[in-house]
Order: sequence, then structure tokens, then C-alpha cells
Amino acid sequence: MSQILEFQKKNTENKHKVGNLGKIGTVLYPSCTIQHAQSMFVGNEHLSYISVVDRDCRFYGLIDRKKVLTYNGNAHESVESIMESDIIQIDADKSLKNAVGKLMIREEDRFYVPFVILKKHRYYGMATIRELLIAIGKEI
Repeated sequence: MSQILEFQKKNTENKHKVGNLGKIGTVLYPSCTIQHAQSMFVGNEHLSYISVVDRDCRFYGLIDRKKVLTYNGNAHESVESIMESDIIQIDADKSLKNAVGKLMIREEDRFYVPFVILKKHRYYGMATIRELLIAIGKEI
């Protein structure tokens, strides 16, 4: 994950870019078990999502707290079997306005699902609609 931190250090020069919203958050490898994800959620009541990335920082999907904690199947399966992979991904160098345009096209019931930020096609972080709105408010 040190690769992600290196990317983030290099992106502080323009505060009006999506990359400045990115927080690494909690990450797991695709091969990790559902049981492992459950223990991470139980240990942190403020954790809502976990990003799934491989060793090269390629994004695979998000794991939702509610889905993991109510899962009744084989907890020894990999998290790949329950992760959401249809997550909006936005390049770190895109403008905040560009992000709004991309996020407005998704379904209402998924509006508050975080979006993923990529830098050079690698996982850079995750951000929420709330964080995007706060950043836009600071521009005004």
C-alpha cells in the first residue's frame, strides 16, 4: 500500500482535482476471506466499506458492511464472491465538476455508495458524495 501513499504525495498541487478527495481507507486483497472482512467490520463500527485491491494496486471492488455482517454463506470463501465490482471509478486528475457529472448518472439507490479514485489506472483512494460536495462548496 506504500505505492498508494507515494501517488497521493505527488497530487497535492491542485486542490480542485478529484485526487485530493481520495483517502486510502481500509483495503483487502481479493484472496482474503469473508471471515477476515467480517472481523474487520466488527472491530470498527465506523467502517462502512472496504476496498478490494490486488498487490499491484488494481481495484477489484468494494465490500459493503451490511452485506458482510449479514452474510450466511461459507465465511471461508474469498471476498471476491460478495464484493460489488460495478463501482464508479474516476481518474485523480479529473476536475470536481467532471466527477459530479459522472456520479449523477447512477441509480438513486446507489447514489451514496462511495466512488473510487484511480491514478495511472491504479487504486488511489475512495471518496464519498459528501466529501465531493464539501470540496465544491470550498470552490464557490
